[in-house]
Amino acid sequence: MPVTAVNNSSPGKTGLDRFNYGNIAAENQPRYSAHVVLAYIFTFWIYWNIRREMRHFITVRQLHLINPAHSKSVQANTILVTGIPVKYLSEPALSQLYSHLPGGIAKVWLNRDLKDLPSIYDRRLAACGKLESAETSLLSTAAKLRRKELKKADGTNESFESADPERNVALAERLVPKDQWPTHRLPAGFMPFSLPFIGEKVDTIDWCRKEIAATTGLLIKGRQTVADESLSLSEDVNGDGKVDRQDLNKQTYPPL
Repeated sequence: MPVTAVNNSSPGKTGLDRFNYGNIAAENQPRYSAHVVLAYIFTFWIYWNIRREMRHFITVRQLHLINPAHSKSVQANTILVTGIPVKYLSEPALSQLYSHLPGGIAKVWLNRDLKDLPSIYDRRLAACGKLESAETSLLSTAAKLRRKELKKADGTNESFESADPERNVALAERLVPKDQWPTHRLPAGFMPFSLPFIGEKVDTIDWCRKEIAATTGLLIKGRQTVADESLSLSEDVNGDGKVDRQDLNKQTYPPL
């Protein structure tokens, strides 16, 4: 700022404008050299800081990578490879392909197309949670009814008194009338969730048991299909002497 302001002025430059770059008069052009020198100084200073911090980053990163707590983790010993040719879409082929890596290959996982299996598993998990809540509610209701019956019986019926509905679900189901069993409403039409007073009202316990049985069957069938596909190796289908993209439509393994 002193270079552009001291003993130097341009027409129309007042106030803070006297300190900017454009205030240098025509007869004081050599003063621009001060700006050039400062530009070089600040440029090299920034470059030096970037280089120093980069060296520090590389050192810290290498120390982290060789740290036993990290180097022995699954994350540090697993790589994701995409775009694999069809002829290598099998565990033996990939193990042989990468066998030259230091330390060898411990395990090869192929990313299979599970299709609807994750959503079916989530359905079964949700049904199990709903069934657990419904049976807990049923047992609680049965225990309340049993206490009322005990008060009426006044301890005269020993067999009834020894029965514990909280330990016997079948007994709880007999004690609780059907109209007092837990119920819920199914989603109406295309809606992904249910709303009060809308949708079919079903018995929660019966519905959950049927849902768990249905989803378990679908999971068993789907897992068997995935297992059968994993045993099928790529082969030359069209008989041209090589396995390439023309054989892809016959492969059970989808490309990664």
